[in-house]
Amino acid sequence: MKAYSVDLRKRVLAMCDVGRRAHEVAKVFDVSESWIRRLKQRRREDGKITERPSGGRRHGHFDAIRLTQLEQWLRQRPDATLEALRERVIEEMSLRCSLMAVCRAVRKLNWSIKKTLRAGEQDRPDVLRRRTHFVIARRFADVESFVVLDESSAQTNMTRRYGRAPVGERCLFAAPQGHWHTTTILSAMRATGVIKDASILFDGSINAMIFRSYVEECLAPALHKGDIVVMDNLSSHKVVGVQEAIKDVGAS
Repeated sequence: MKAYSVDLRKRVLAMCDVGRRAHEVAKVFDVSESWIRRLKQRRREDGKITERPSGGRRHGHFDAIRLTQLEQWLRQRPDATLEALRERVIEEMSLRCSLMAVCRAVRKLNWSIKKTLRAGEQDRPDVLRRRTHFVIARRFADVESFVVLDESSAQTNMTRRYGRAPVGERCLFAAPQGHWHTTTILSAMRATGVIKDASILFDGSINAMIFRSYVEECLAPALHKGDIVVMDNLSSHKVVGVQEAIKDVGAS
């Protein structure tokens, strides 16, 4: 917004000085009463009626060197909070800044909020070796031979926690009370799609006994010789009898 001219300011103050009220002067010059009060206050405090200076250097200015250092910290601790970054900036850069200044600097680096968790065990030498061998081995395997196995569960209390309603009214929804009901689906998939004969739906959560029965009665009969079954690192997948049932049909 463009600042009012000095001439207008003088005329407004002149009318105020002769005893006219702020709301009357505001109507005459089409300005706000709050602006007139600020103008009179500025004249009382420092004797000036011009617009206060704006802009200039802000506290917490991050130049190219500081931005580079900030990016190094982010690479070391990607999950650091803005407060933690601010404390480090104040301590190590001797730069007084606000959380918003740190936020603007992070945005200037084109970093956004995201986080993907992975198992820390992947860094263990034995696990890393096996994963490397698997990556190499799968290059020589036919993609049609892979059978990916997984399970998914749903509960009756899986409902959105919040909703919208007019102010003053409740947002009411219905959900089963007390005893939650769990339904689990176990399924296997090839590159061509889901294996229908190896898909089951049952009540309750997965456990070792149910999984072994599934492998022996549903999955194994649907496998072909040379198939490679891929499953995640779930404890129920490691029960005795699972690998044996898969190997008995010539799969691995």
